[in-house]
Amino acid sequence: MLTIEVDAKTIAKQVAVEVVKMMQLEIKRQIYPFQIKGDANAGSMIGVTGEAMKQRRHNGFYRDGYHFDKKSDKIIMWNRDALLEESLNDKSLH
Repeated sequence: MLTIEVDAKTIAKQVAVEVVKMMQLEIKRQIYPFQIKGDANAGSMIGVTGEAMKQRRHNGFYRDGYHFDKKSDKIIMWNRDALLEESLNDKSLH
């Protein structure tokens, strides 16, 4: 017979962390418009610099047509929901 030991405090803490993440996500969805103009504005939304966003864009971390749309050589429009989803999945941003 297999016995599983459950630590209620650990489970409660994990659930609380996930609830806080989801609340922060919903708050950001309410604050930021669907499209965000520029690397600096998009970076500030997820907690990195504009230069980091530019490097991630050039290195292929973010995909054109999904995470952002390049309107011209100088205008980048970021997708709020794609960035928020990526920030939840990327442990290095927390």
